[in-house]
Amino acid sequence: MDRFGEIPTEVDNLMQIVLIKHSAHENFIIEIKGDKEQIKMYMWPEAKIDVERIPILVREYRGKLKFVPDDNSFIYYPEDKSRDLIDIVRDVVEDLSTLKG
Repeated sequence: MDRFGEIPTEVDNLMQIVLIKHSAHENFIIEIKGDKEQIKMYMWPEAKIDVERIPILVREYRGKLKFVPDDNSFIYYPEDKSRDLIDIVRDVVEDLSTLKG
């Protein structure tokens, strides 16, 4: 808490989104869209990533993450629908950072 009181939930969510966007940008993700059913993350076509790591990461997600080479994207299917969407996206973006070459 600062001298102005508690941070409103809306402001906290906005700050979390800004941090996710920054991390996504650093990891060559140019667009994120979706909902509680699926989240699609598009990567920059010229991204310098370790492509050999893609199948390893997909396997680690045990069917919840799919790579779509036609549009250079990843689709994540959240298992726990009760989890906050911001937390889910942050975690997946962090895991995608392991692809950086």
